[in-house]
Amino acid sequence: MERKNERKETKGFQNRVTVAADMAAALFDELPKREGKQPKFDNYEEYLANNAPTHEQLEEQRENAAEPSPLVSIAIVAKECSGASLDATLISLMAQTYTNWEACIMLGLEEKQLKRFNDTANLRVVISSGTEKDLWRQASAHMRGAYILQLRPGDILSSEALYLMMQSAISNQDFEAVFADEDALDDNGNRCQPIFKPEYGNVTVLTHNSIGSPLIISKRVFEAIGGFVGGTPLDRWQYAVRALRKARTTQHIARILLSSRNGNEWTDNAHAADVMESTVSGKKTSISCSTGKNTGTLKINVDIGKEPQASIIIPNIDNFENLKRCVESIELGSDYSNGYRIYIADDRREDAELRRYLDALKKTGTASLISIGSKLSLPQIINHCAKKAINELLIFVNGSCEITTPRFIDEMKNLAMMRLSGAVGGKLIGPDGRIISVGEVIGINGWTGCPYRGEPDDTADILKLSFTGLQRNVSAVSGAFMAIRGDIFMSAGMLDETLSMVGWDTEFCIRLMRRGYMNYFTPYAEAIMYGNIPSYGTASKENLERCYDSFRQTLIEGDKYYNPNFDYASSIPSLAVKPYPAAELNPFYQT
Repeated sequence: MERKNERKETKGFQNRVTVAADMAAALFDELPKREGKQPKFDNYEEYLANNAPTHEQLEEQRENAAEPSPLVSIAIVAKECSGASLDATLISLMAQTYTNWEACIMLGLEEKQLKRFNDTANLRVVISSGTEKDLWRQASAHMRGAYILQLRPGDILSSEALYLMMQSAISNQDFEAVFADEDALDDNGNRCQPIFKPEYGNVTVLTHNSIGSPLIISKRVFEAIGGFVGGTPLDRWQYAVRALRKARTTQHIARILLSSRNGNEWTDNAHAADVMESTVSGKKTSISCSTGKNTGTLKINVDIGKEPQASIIIPNIDNFENLKRCVESIELGSDYSNGYRIYIADDRREDAELRRYLDALKKTGTASLISIGSKLSLPQIINHCAKKAINELLIFVNGSCEITTPRFIDEMKNLAMMRLSGAVGGKLIGPDGRIISVGEVIGINGWTGCPYRGEPDDTADILKLSFTGLQRNVSAVSGAFMAIRGDIFMSAGMLDETLSMVGWDTEFCIRLMRRGYMNYFTPYAEAIMYGNIPSYGTASKENLERCYDSFRQTLIEGDKYYNPNFDYASSIPSLAVKPYPAAELNPFYQT
């Protein structure tokens, strides 16, 4: 679809990427190697060229320092590192347009020769003994600033990094944690492998380190979590989880503000599950962690005490074969300890084979039938059935789905019964093994779409895995395979019945988020869908206008769990050379 309007240049400092890494380019051959797991964006060089700040813009930042300008304390532990790595990091700090910072460099006894910079107003060098973890813990006592930043030798900050991050922190006192995007340096010192991150998600960050570097936190949070944990990827992951759970509000800056060859934040540490489990479990909620489907990822399970009673609602009958397959897959695929009840919406269609099957289900007690009118829309049917089958947990399953994962009720319940949980969506795959839904992004093609829709369900790269293979926070899920607590479904007002064809599930998810609930996707509840999900291209104008009214704010501001540097015109996350709001792709958008 062609965009309705030309892409506009954004104002202020939006969409800027640094060129500060170039200052340390001469040192690249001595820096550590970074493992390449991120996908390659062929147009990344063009993106950098189009979004880098100009010399004039950097000078403007230096001349217009925010008032007040809180002190930022930066900890760097140089243990068994090269002098080139430390030099590259310090050079990038000296180039910062935000000047109220101090760096504490912790050197091991054997690293005395790395003391190339004398103590100044900005730099303090501490020589001490102990392991790297010991030095990080000692560094905690030297953090005097109002905000704290952890860097490793070889981390190269963009010239505007501290300025942009502190502008966020200063603008809102509730922003007690600010993080940004990052990239790597290849063997030739060129910038590559950008990591474009979603906003902070309480579940996403537990399945992998979605925060990474750079991360600035307030002194209050820093002290509340007991300071630094250490310098390994697992240490930094634990540190981020602790900090963001304590911060009042977290802000994500969708800019590349750090380049490094230190290795990405994904870790295959065998102790990761135990560490995360001990980090997040508390008196009210017991969370257990286990190894995820792929190396470097975790799966979380939530123990909420008494198992909720569940109603599984099949709101539509596609045909006899599909319905039979759906019901049998539910029966075979679940050993849910507290039991469940299947409810099928019966439109009383005249099909002898179907009628015999439904009568048998009713007679044996396998399912209950709920009579509905033949002309009701899908959201009307779901609302009607939900009122008849209200229970602690509601699971809606499209009649053309075949459940393929055992314990799918437990997997959806794990997330749906957490405090402040909204809707939970499972994975939908076509009979050909291609993706139908792995959570929805509000804005793809100007409406709502699934990342990687139509692509094979594989783990080709780490970016694809982060969408398709992990439990994560999402803005919306498909109503074709969705779970939610019964009381929340009712109190939120159920589905909007004016959205008769498309958008009713997305609108409901948006409404839940506005009420303070969080929506989740889980790949551990999976179904094959033999039918089709209606497309926005086939919906009525009235339906689309209602959708646009409901989606408009998110289309303009961006889906918080989808990085704004991705091009909304593609369902496969690809880089927009000039990022733009998804609203510009919508036919109802007016400037």
